[in-house]
Amino acid sequence: MIEYSGIVSAIMQIMRGVDTRERQLFSDGWTDDVDFEVIMLGQEPIRVRGRENMVGKFTAGWNGEPSGLRHQVGAVDVEMLGEGQARARFYCTYVNVGDTPSLAGMGEYEDTLTKGADGRWRVACRRHRFLTPLLH
Repeated sequence: MIEYSGIVSAIMQIMRGVDTRERQLFSDGWTDDVDFEVIMLGQEPIRVRGRENMVGKFTAGWNGEPSGLRHQVGAVDVEMLGEGQARARFYCTYVNVGDTPSLAGMGEYEDTLTKGADGRWRVACRRHRFLTPLLH
């Protein structure tokens, strides 16, 4: 149960970093050599390798203000792959918050996580597919 909790916490740290637009929080959730792929509905995949490249690409427009979008993660399925290795599959609903809240979309994720020497789990590989258009 402890491993499951640490794995889900690592996933949630990344999502919280995106929602609050905290670069350090977002950055700390990935391994140095992360392999990241995002597929927007009807578009070609975007693939980025390496934490520095990914953080630079996806946080470039962050201005210090929290996002108007929130991630609601659910149905996390964790499979232990061996010592210090795990796979997590889950769905995420995206919600626009504020005066006129609304559903912004839905996605599915498949993460491979590694447990570091510090005992923390981090995402080493993520495949993120949007199941709907993302509406802002």
